Amino acid sequence: MGRSDWPEKLFDNIKMRAGEKTAVTVTEGCGNLVSLEEKSCWARRAIKRLDEIVPDKDARLQIMTACSCPHTEAPLEELRAFYRQTGDIDRLIEKIYRNPFFIKPIRNKDVIFCTKAPRHPAEHAAAKTDREQRFYYCHCDFARASTEEISPTHCYCGGGWYKKIWEAIIERPVRVELVKSVMLGDDVCRFAIHIL
Repeated sequence: MGRSDWPEKLFDNIKMRAGEKTAVTVTEGCGNLVSLEEKSCWARRAIKRLDEIVPDKDARLQIMTACSCPHTEAPLEELRAFYRQTGDIDRLIEKIYRNPFFIKPIRNKDVIFCTKAPRHPAEHAAAKTDREQRFYYCHCDFARASTEEISPTHCYCGGGWYKKIWEAIIERPVRVELVKSVMLGDDVCRFAIHIL
């Protein structure tokens, strides 16, 4: 969603996994970002530096998934209790996705494919250009206004949102994989959540 503390969160997660020097280098220039264009331009450059300086893809993905926006805890407690009682992933999916804002995921054995709904559905539906569609679909202020292609690494921040939700509910680690991203030219943003 483009929280103002996101650069600081990115710094902290890089420092934890790749050291302070790397964190300083990657997040250079993050002060006083006001407009969406400034945020997008800075983020594109920062994630490019992250890709170059941290060659370990798994480390980059851990950094980015840890940067995701938080999810409110209250509904997760109810869903966690439901899953503890039933142990049934399919029934859990039905219960989670009764909310019309969400697009119901597709499960294929131990992989759950989650597709994000547009951030601004009405504007997205009325958009005339690909750029407008991306802008109204993307949930991240640090990516959505970009006029240039961004690194797929950036999109793992959005995948972290799903990771946090699923791990909180089923109480075990999950692995997130980027399948599609509007910022990379796809029509939707989709993540594969590997639950085993």
